[in-house]
Amino acid sequence: MSAGGRYLFQFFVTKPSAKCEVTRPRHAKASMYLFRKHYWLTAALVLTMASCGGEATTDTVLADVFDGAAVGCLVKSNGANAVEVGDGAYKFDAVLNEGAVAVASGCRDSDTQALLPKLSGVILSGAVVISPITTLIVKAALAKDVAAGANSADLRAGVVGISAVELEAATTSIVANLSLGDYQPTNSDTANYIAAAKADSTGTGTAAVAMRASLAISSMLKSLEVSADSENATAAVSVVSQAIAESASVVDLTQPTHTKLVLDSAQSIATAKSMAPEVATSIQVAADAIETSVALISGASGEITIAIAATTTVAKFLNTADATTVSDQAEIIKLTNDVEAAIFLAVEAAAPVCEIGSANLGGCTF
Repeated sequence: MSAGGRYLFQFFVTKPSAKCEVTRPRHAKASMYLFRKHYWLTAALVLTMASCGGEATTDTVLADVFDGAAVGCLVKSNGANAVEVGDGAYKFDAVLNEGAVAVASGCRDSDTQALLPKLSGVILSGAVVISPITTLIVKAALAKDVAAGANSADLRAGVVGISAVELEAATTSIVANLSLGDYQPTNSDTANYIAAAKADSTGTGTAAVAMRASLAISSMLKSLEVSADSENATAAVSVVSQAIAESASVVDLTQPTHTKLVLDSAQSIATAKSMAPEVATSIQVAADAIETSVALISGASGEITIAIAATTTVAKFLNTADATTVSDQAEIIKLTNDVEAAIFLAVEAAAPVCEIGSANLGGCTF
């Protein structure tokens, strides 16, 4: 997670036809250029479907995950793996189902070498967005479906689709509880906030707010993965997502007490569902390790590059951390100090340069 920009994955899902030549849509190249050129911290995946003669279907999946070109990713849905074809592009030789879950894992930031958490999205009306925010939404909706009797393995694998009702409910709750305003995280037409966030020097617009939240959430999800083994990490992310969706009040990530409260609630959900004790334990470890850093990232007001700098520092720590490291209080104190230092330097770098006698004072005060 760095000041390097956003990952861009593109996946082409094709069903060959003798009557139709499958071609790369013109917008894909332009999108790649745009995303490589701008910073972004949140991961998003867009899938569009087009048909030719009713016999061939071309699915183009654009995945935006922070911060730089995404390399080495494994993206799966309904048993199909995307093949990397270069320059942030991946290809699926399958047609994906409406409502199916798509998962991106093992991604590496080509700029910073940051290792990203496993992220999820869901295909809606021929499009899918995958980001830290959609991960919370998918996990919360999936939990509701499973509670209603749906098969968890089939849902997670993308064999069957998530309930549209539960998905909408989870989306509404997550957006409201994280104070994301009118941001639409699952809408492939509007989820791409990179350009707007980078252009917002105040950092107060909807795009910048969503991007900053995504950075903080990604760091939280990664800390959960680091604090537990694979199976328990999956369960931990699920109950944390449920806790945020079901919160009776706004979850202000700029406040460590809010993050602690929601993670405490997640532990209670894990206990109520009779999950392995290690799930609650890993959430507590992650809470102790990351709640201050999450607040620093979320509270890094001003240009989004400041939040990016804070997230980059957290990423460097989490890349090599394990359950023992994140439990070490001395290491966490050092991490907090490092994040604060990174924010200070980023603020200095973002400040206008004042030159006495200049015709353009750039907003400086003398």
